[in-house]
Amino acid sequence: MSTTGIVTAVDRNGVWIQLPACDSDPATSDGLFAFRGTGEVGDRVEVSGEVTEFFGLTQVIADQTTLTGQATAPPATVIDPAAARDPGYYETLEGMLVALERGQTYVGTNRFGETFLVPGSIDTRVRRTDAAPRVLALDDALPGAAPVHAFAFDVIEGAVGPLSFSFENYKLLVTEPPTVRRPPDSSGRPEPITAQPEGTLSVATWNLLEVFDEIDDGGPATPEPTPAEQARKRAKVARGIVDALRAPAVIAVQEVEKLPLLQAIAAEADRYAAAQGLVTRYRAVLLEGNDERGIDVGFLLDESRVDIEDIRQLGAEAVSSGACEDGASGNLVYDRPPLAVDVRPVGAAPSARVTVVANHFKSKFGGTPENDFFEDCRVEQARVLRENVRGLPRVVLLGDFNAFRDSRSVAALTQGGYTNTVDAIPADRRFSFVFQGRVQFLDHLIVSPALRGRVEAVDSSKLDSDTPFPRFENDPSTGFATSDHDPLIAHLRLPH
Repeated sequence: MSTTGIVTAVDRNGVWIQLPACDSDPATSDGLFAFRGTGEVGDRVEVSGEVTEFFGLTQVIADQTTLTGQATAPPATVIDPAAARDPGYYETLEGMLVALERGQTYVGTNRFGETFLVPGSIDTRVRRTDAAPRVLALDDALPGAAPVHAFAFDVIEGAVGPLSFSFENYKLLVTEPPTVRRPPDSSGRPEPITAQPEGTLSVATWNLLEVFDEIDDGGPATPEPTPAEQARKRAKVARGIVDALRAPAVIAVQEVEKLPLLQAIAAEADRYAAAQGLVTRYRAVLLEGNDERGIDVGFLLDESRVDIEDIRQLGAEAVSSGACEDGASGNLVYDRPPLAVDVRPVGAAPSARVTVVANHFKSKFGGTPENDFFEDCRVEQARVLRENVRGLPRVVLLGDFNAFRDSRSVAALTQGGYTNTVDAIPADRRFSFVFQGRVQFLDHLIVSPALRGRVEAVDSSKLDSDTPFPRFENDPSTGFATSDHDPLIAHLRLPH
């Protein structure tokens, strides 16, 4: 194939070209990505090569690019918010220079520099189960592009760039920095969580995202943060615990490599809490598992508020029936065995004892929501977990289960009267993870029948999903943008 067009944007591995009025059909695009093509904006070029589909993006693999002159880039086509409701609308603009006059976000800019929004306005979240044809991402991936930093429900105006497609989403690659402004009614985001009712026990879970040290322990590649980077991570986690979660008494954590790292976080949380006029005495608890990257589950337990009666792994030696036979654990059910602690409020009677179990189930990696490669393993993990807590009266199962709210594994966890409390989270905050611009649950907080009527409040802080990750990820003065998961918290009124 050979075609002539005007370069509208220069990418890292090619150029975006547009063929002004190449046909009169509004249902077909006039733009194209020339992979390995060369040129500068305004060049008229002739590109020769094979036309292919690259994960849904139409492109030409340029064998040759010839400069034939200069031209004025065509005007950007304005995205029509009403037309964007049609699932096929964006395909008619793919590869073309487009302009977004006004859009509104519903989550913050993610750690990959993508800002998901809808053209026009939106006053709710876009969920995993929504068809959501209007969803569009702004992406600052072009060389020299100014970063876009937006909170949830910010208004974006004046974004211009070629329309790309990757990871199942259309993306406007910004060439001109848009205006980002916060509407008055969203200036308080992320919203504070529900206050803890007096006399309750606060129990939380938070996947902390890759808490590693600088030592290469062998095995698969893992981050090796410098001591300064580790200190920054500790500061951010501590501020998230105190400022966003209000220092829960029991915190289950995931993705921590070693006990000393968690002990350092506990000490930092105590120091920061004291600076805010609070008294905490967090004890770090972590037992090593079999994960090939070395990440484990653990707890931060405030010994000024809870007595710790027992600590143990559950099902650490359980052998898989076949669904979980892979990874570093061989034929074991768990790479990261559940960690259980028996606690009760300081001075409370034994009838107030509760067993809290931290979990990090098999990773949700590969497949699709309809054909999840590892859901059978998670179902087996759920079954073994429930067997290990059988007969215990007051149980909280919490953590990163890597499973949707409507998954088979979560259904297995909630059999026999167990209740998934996430349904009680305020509607606007009822999710814990954002994937490809859709909000969803991967983290859950499940209670046994004896605790069902004792859950007074459940919430989720949006300190991660509602904030612009690139803006805050290196800022140790805030807990914003600490992880890719939002923490969950529940307040339990236990018997005296």
